[in-house]
Amino acid sequence: MKKFYSKLRIVEALEIKSIEELGGSLIATLEDGQNKVLSSEMVSRYLPIKGDYYVSSEEGYCYVNPKSVFESHYDSVEEFKKDQITADQLYFMVAEKHFAVVHGTTIAVVTLNNGHKVVGESHCINIEDYNQDVGESIAFEDAMSKVGDLEAYHRSAEAFAIECAALDFSEGKKDA
Repeated sequence: MKKFYSKLRIVEALEIKSIEELGGSLIATLEDGQNKVLSSEMVSRYLPIKGDYYVSSEEGYCYVNPKSVFESHYDSVEEFKKDQITADQLYFMVAEKHFAVVHGTTIAVVTLNNGHKVVGESHCINIEDYNQDVGESIAFEDAMSKVGDLEAYHRSAEAFAIECAALDFSEGKKDA
């Protein structure tokens, strides 16, 4: 069987506050006060409950999503923009680290969980003053600084892609 990954996708969603049956149809009251008729196709595989989400995709497709499924697959665009990188997050990315010393220069090779390798280094001016623990610590922190730069770039690129997708989504809705 072929495997697929989910591409970046922006949706709009509102929490379902209540559901009632009216004349054979299910009516969902959303968190903004709107009432939406849930078509039989929409509820044929899953009957939504209070707390689930009513979701609208950029293509105009509307569906209901269980709360746990929605919240495990989607994050708020606003929250993503506020997300900060912590040192703990960076250290959690490290799968292993190795050190080598060449003429008073300590090299740290840090392998991340995804297999990518980052190199840090420290230099000792006077070889007689060399301390391996200090050299390894400085080289490791140099590598981790580079990991931080890579993660910041990754998040900036992802935030930019989200902004573009959100803009395309809102522009598409204006045209519709």
